[in-house]
Amino acid sequence: MPALFSTVVQDVDPTTNTSLFSQLVGITATEWLIAVGIVLVVFVVVRGFIALSIKRLERLAAKTETDVTAVLAGMSIGGIAIALALQNVLGDLFASLSIVFDKPFVIGDSISVGEFRGTVEHVGLKTTRIRSITEEQLIFSNTDLLNSRIANFKHRTERRVAFTVGVTYDTPPDKLEAIPAMIMEIIDRHDHTRVDRSHFLDFGPSSLDIETVYYMEVPDFGIYAETRQRINLELYRRFQEEGIEFAFPTQTVHLQKAGGS
Repeated sequence: MPALFSTVVQDVDPTTNTSLFSQLVGITATEWLIAVGIVLVVFVVVRGFIALSIKRLERLAAKTETDVTAVLAGMSIGGIAIALALQNVLGDLFASLSIVFDKPFVIGDSISVGEFRGTVEHVGLKTTRIRSITEEQLIFSNTDLLNSRIANFKHRTERRVAFTVGVTYDTPPDKLEAIPAMIMEIIDRHDHTRVDRSHFLDFGPSSLDIETVYYMEVPDFGIYAETRQRINLELYRRFQEEGIEFAFPTQTVHLQKAGGS
C-alpha cells in the first residue's frame, strides 16, 4: 500500500498541477496511510473474526449435533451493525478522494454551499474547511458537502449585469425612445463590456421602466464594481444634461369632504 500511494503522489507534478498537488499534500501522506491502514485493519479483523467464529461454530455443531442457524443469523446481524457503524467514516473517506481527483473545487477556490459562501482552506479525510466572507471558519463533512449544491465562482468567465431605470411619466416620448440607445452608448465606451439589450419594457406603478442587460467580460469583482460605478455616474450625468428625471415611488391622495361637497 505505501508503494501504491507513493506512485499516486509521484504522478502529480507540482510544477504543472499545483491545485491537485496542494490538495494531495494538504491531506498528508501520514493521514492517507493512517486512514487506509484503519480501513484495512478493520476489514481484516472483522473478516478474520467472522471466519474464525464460523469455523468454531461448525466444529461445535459437528460435535454436539446442534443447529447453529440462529447463531449464524445473529452474527450476520452483528456484521451489518459493524458495516453501518463504519458507513459514515468510509463515506467521508471516499468523498475526500472524490474531491481530490474529480476536483469540484480546490484549495483557494471561492465557493458557495447553500446559504454559505467562502474560500476553501483545507480538504481533509473527513471534513473540508471553508473561510467565510465574514471570517468564520465553516466545517463541512465531505459527504454532506458533495451531497449539496456547490457553486464554484473561480470558473466564472464573465458577469451578467441586469438593471432597470425608471423615469417619470411626464418624460416626452422622443426622449423616452432615445434612452435605450443612450444607455448602450455609455456602456459600450467602457472596457471589458458587452451590451446585450436595452428596452423600454414596462409601465410601472410610478415610473416608465427601461431594462438593460450587459456583460462584464472579466470575472474580477473589483473591475466589475469599478466599471459599474462609472457607468452609473455617466448615466446620472447624462440624464441631468437631457432633463430626464428619475422616478421614485409616489402616491396621489384625493381628499373629499363629508357630504360630497
